[in-house]
Amino acid sequence: MVANNRLNSSSECLTELPDGQGFLLPLAVIYGKNGAGKSNLIKAINFGREFITNESVKDDLVSVQGFALSEDSSAKPSVFTYRFLMEGSIYEYGFSILQGLIEEEWLYLLKGNREKTIFERETSIEDGKTQVRVPKNKNDVFNSKTVSFANVFSKHNQLFLKSLVLNTSEKLGLCFEAYKWFDEELTTIFPESSFAELNNYILKNKEFKQLSSKFISHADTGITSLEVRHNKVALEQLPFSEDEMEKSINLAKVDELTPFATHDSGRRLLFKKLGDGNVDFYFEKITAQHKLGDKLLGDIELGEESDGTQRLLHLIPLLHRGDSESEIFVVDELDRSLHPLLLREFLNYFLSVCKANNSQLIFSTHDSLLMDIEGLRRDEVWFVEKNKLGETELYSLANFKLRKDVKLSKNYLSGRYGAIPFLGNIDTFIEAMEE
Repeated sequence: MVANNRLNSSSECLTELPDGQGFLLPLAVIYGKNGAGKSNLIKAINFGREFITNESVKDDLVSVQGFALSEDSSAKPSVFTYRFLMEGSIYEYGFSILQGLIEEEWLYLLKGNREKTIFERETSIEDGKTQVRVPKNKNDVFNSKTVSFANVFSKHNQLFLKSLVLNTSEKLGLCFEAYKWFDEELTTIFPESSFAELNNYILKNKEFKQLSSKFISHADTGITSLEVRHNKVALEQLPFSEDEMEKSINLAKVDELTPFATHDSGRRLLFKKLGDGNVDFYFEKITAQHKLGDKLLGDIELGEESDGTQRLLHLIPLLHRGDSESEIFVVDELDRSLHPLLLREFLNYFLSVCKANNSQLIFSTHDSLLMDIEGLRRDEVWFVEKNKLGETELYSLANFKLRKDVKLSKNYLSGRYGAIPFLGNIDTFIEAMEE
């Protein structure tokens, strides 16, 4: 998200973009009524990211869900466009899908108002043939190989950017870096998402373990520290047979804990192959140490903690990575299961560390009180609302003329900015139900 140039750009959290292209905002908060399209916006961002980075490609057509309220959506392309900061420059990458084929794809370097083409690709809907265009420059190794490569590897259902990265041994400059941006710097998180590497982070990353233990304690959860425990289990207690694990056991190193699967309870199943040929099995679990007054209590397994505590712990990696890496986090319903005061503390910490690495946090929420927190800019507040055709439209609070002393949350809930449900009279509804 980029700052509105009509607003004051003196905020400490803003990062200046190259070539006078504005300032980078650290936050974007998205509001809207249920069914307005907040989650679909984030799902669309995630679809593009997964389509670019997922290595498995089948020979069938690309499946994209069109606009359900339009009768001719199947005749219109679904277009995905991303602008991102990479290695000190701004790029635009995008692609369009029509009738199950990748119709167009492009990568541009943006310099002010000018676009420098890295590559452009078109696929004919009639015969499925693909054509890739690159600038003519005999001294550019990438350009000299790209067209010939496209004729061999380009498929109607696979992105050219992905083909270059997965099918060549060379790291072809900007294309490889653009792929890495989607693979490593863009993260989407949904309400039911869990951080798969949480156990390893606590076990092997001292900085993360310290941050997670201190933050979870600071959040007044009653937890003082987090640990990863390994409990030895007998073979007959496992949800898998030894035959099912045989291949993994044969490939494993001796005397090394090796993960095999995650059980329904959330515990990880690991095994250790011993030098004498025997195998020990373990359940790995995260436990929380609680304190009551001055007395330390026993360990409580993470799965027994409240939904809010578990949700917070799986979000803390966002704070850790935002402090150490340049990443864009897109979160659906960040406030799910979190107390409003805790959510503010979470955002305050993110803002305190994000500028050093140009990290951004984009999230949807129903917590209207966030609008009133000190330091949140008007161009960081966004709304989604459906128009008369049922299409989702995205607009900024910066579009409205506001007094400095206005109570934004009160105005929003009263309908001044739209993006709320307009409910009928509840008494009338109850009477209708009783008829």
